[in-house]
Amino acid sequence: MYLIIKLVFKSLKQTLLFGPTGGYIIGFFFMALIAGFFIDTFFDKWYLCFVGMVLGTAICYVFGSMWLSYQAHISAHAAFSAGVIPFIPADLAKIIIATLAGSKIRERLIKVNLFQA
Repeated sequence: MYLIIKLVFKSLKQTLLFGPTGGYIIGFFFMALIAGFFIDTFFDKWYLCFVGMVLGTAICYVFGSMWLSYQAHISAHAAFSAGVIPFIPADLAKIIIATLAGSKIRERLIKVNLFQA
C-alpha cells in the first residue's frame, strides 16, 4: 500500500524504486518468495523455517546494498556498512520471534478452521 501511495503522489523519477532504497523494495519480493517457500514446505521444522527467513533476508540485503552502492555512488563495502550491518540485530530478532511464534499461530489458526493444513 505504501508503494502505491508513493507512486500516485510522486513523479516516477522520485519513487522509492528508483531511489537509494529501491533495491531493498525489490529484494522484499524475493525475500517473501524464499521465506514463503521454506515456511510452506518445512512448516513442521522450525530450524528450516529459520534458515529460509535468514536466506530471504540475506537476498534482500544483497539487492538493497547493490542498488544503494549504485545509486549513492559508494563502494559495495560502504553500502553494506550503511545499509545492512545496522539492521542485522533487529532483523535477526524479528526472525527469531517469527520462528517461535509462527508455528504456534499456525496451530491455532488450523484449530479454529481459519487455515487449512
